[in-house]
Amino acid sequence: EELRSKYAVDRVMYTEELAGFVKSFDPKVLYVYGGVNSDSGLSGTGATFEGISAYRVDTGLLRAALEETRVVKSPQEIEILRFANK
Repeated sequence: EELRSKYAVDRVMYTEELAGFVKSFDPKVLYVYGGVNSDSGLSGTGATFEGISAYRVDTGLLRAALEETRVVKSPQEIEILRFANK
């Protein structure tokens, strides 16, 4: 409960519980963040847990989507950036 409220997340679980949690959704693909960072060029290791080998794991799509969101800004985000740079 402490971590859930500290980080404002819906659920907190131990890593040992992750395999059963993921299995309950019967995913066709697990999208995990990993691969080469486009800014730094450093490689990141994707998330893993015991039993992940039972799934098809994609480390590219999620990273690409997150990188794209860093580039595209809403009018509100642009306003905040302008304010922060005064």
